[in-house]
Amino acid sequence: MLGNNGGLIGVRRAPAPTTSLPGLWLPDEQVTAKRAGLWPGPVGVYSQSSQYAGTTAISAAIMTDGSFTNPGVATNNNTGDDWVKIDYGYTIYITSVTNGTATSSIPGGRSKSYTENRDVQTSDDDSTWTTLFNTGTFAANGIYTFTAPSKFVAVTARYIRVVDASYVAISEFYAA
Repeated sequence: MLGNNGGLIGVRRAPAPTTSLPGLWLPDEQVTAKRAGLWPGPVGVYSQSSQYAGTTAISAAIMTDGSFTNPGVATNNNTGDDWVKIDYGYTIYITSVTNGTATSSIPGGRSKSYTENRDVQTSDDDSTWTTLFNTGTFAANGIYTFTAPSKFVAVTARYIRVVDASYVAISEFYAA
């Protein structure tokens, strides 16, 4: 099956000679490939504003393992906003955001209450942030996927983060 750029769906285009972007997917190609189950998804670099004592440092392996029962990560409630962030390295088209609630297995007993009611924000430059949506409350611990257009309007962005003025504890986090 051919994609909109004439290439096979699921096969990344070669970057133009004038760009250093690694296998850029155009937004319409991402949507088509996602529907066909062929899009590999972006791989990002994870970081956090601070690290709560006794917790694991954030990594893609922890945030994308499909488990909300892993130890997860927690921030230290420094003054100002606490956040967990992904830098995808290039702009992606975001149509879904997955967020796993934290469990009491995180040291300090950081439960889902530190995952609930947190803002999910996007940015193109890592300095100006726009709130995409608020997670709201969760009925139980688990992994929740928020999708466009029911929860938010699809956007393009390089960075995405979960942020709050208090602790942020999370076991799963990625965008696609």
